[in-house]
Amino acid sequence: MTVAKDFLDNIRKSIFAGNNNIQRLELPPIPKVWQDDNNPSTNLSEDELLGQFRLNLEKLNGESFLCNDFGDLVWQIAKIFQEKKIDEIKIMVSSNLLVRQVADQLQAVIDGLVESGGGKLRLTFYCEPQEGELNLSELATCDFGLVAAESLLADTGSGIFNAGSRFERLTVYLPPVSIVVAGRSKLAKNLPTAWQNLSNEIKDQKTGEFVIVTGPSRTADIEKILILGVHGPKSVLFMIYPD
Repeated sequence: MTVAKDFLDNIRKSIFAGNNNIQRLELPPIPKVWQDDNNPSTNLSEDELLGQFRLNLEKLNGESFLCNDFGDLVWQIAKIFQEKKIDEIKIMVSSNLLVRQVADQLQAVIDGLVESGGGKLRLTFYCEPQEGELNLSELATCDFGLVAAESLLADTGSGIFNAGSRFERLTVYLPPVSIVVAGRSKLAKNLPTAWQNLSNEIKDQKTGEFVIVTGPSRTADIEKILILGVHGPKSVLFMIYPD
């Protein structure tokens, strides 16, 4: 694993070392399917984008929660955990700074809910290890994944996630419930309107790998019956707050 990583890192360094124009590459042209939709006369307000995103997400069996502020966001996630009515919840936590800030406050909020009449609940967090292999058997027992969206696409109800490592990809895919935190500023009409922000993110990291998630995992391969959660989370919950 380490040898392969070193090999790929050397290739990456070689590509960047000999190309001074690498950061000035133009964004791809907007495909025809989006050209009319990106006419300035069809621009939507933030409230309209939010409404469209929530409507399209709901059509896909996804859920969204509107939070008044960051504190309310943490409280609403704590309530979701408390409603499970179990003694321990295991959570995979992405490396995103916002997600880490949420995770840092969750246990204290949970304890406050306990004092107000809730049941005892302990949260166990799993973060990306600094070194060594991932303990996949342990990660497979996690109940929730806690991630942050780099963009919210209103036209499809999709979230775009930074997936620069194996752990980050697993955090999106592996747990049965995925909780997504995102500020309203992440709303975009469609993929082309999100490209500029995503290209800036790519410049600041070693990989340009992102994952687009459109609702819970689904398949109808068996007898044409729709089944959720076969090859990814069964539930996707978007927590949106005014950033």
